Amino acid sequence: MKSLPAKGLARALSVVALAGFALSVVVHMISMVGFHSQIFLRFQIDLFFGMFFLFLPAALAQERLLCQFSFRDRLRTFNPKLASKLWRRLISPAPKWLRGLVFAVGVYTLIIFGAFIYTTNPAKPTSELDEIRLMSAFAAVFYAGAAMILIAYARSDHPLNPAEF
Repeated sequence: MKSLPAKGLARALSVVALAGFALSVVVHMISMVGFHSQIFLRFQIDLFFGMFFLFLPAALAQERLLCQFSFRDRLRTFNPKLASKLWRRLISPAPKWLRGLVFAVGVYTLIIFGAFIYTTNPAKPTSELDEIRLMSAFAAVFYAGAAMILIAYARSDHPLNPAEF
């Protein structure tokens, strides 16, 4: 079976993703204590947009891992049982601590988003501090997710086979 290409690039990009995650967490923690400035906001916006440039290689790595899946196979994965099994298999090469981190940060981000929606009132505009908190939480979960997929790709020997599901 043919090996996966560009594993070294995936490892390097996963380090960049983890650095983006760490910076987003630092920005989030600083915003939680109430610090705010225009430079701080601009840095968070740059971090937020940077995650899209890093998530593209992660999406391509995921596509490469699923390259043997036909359109019909991919439609079958809409079944929740098959989708769960496929995702577990897809991210299983990633370290367990990173999978747990992505789950925990994802849950935390949903809580932050819920709090943002709950406190947002049409009569009262949101503050930039609330926006920084929300953007930094979403950036952190996207960076961690990209790192998880890239590390899983770098540790995989070959693409997933639809016959295994």
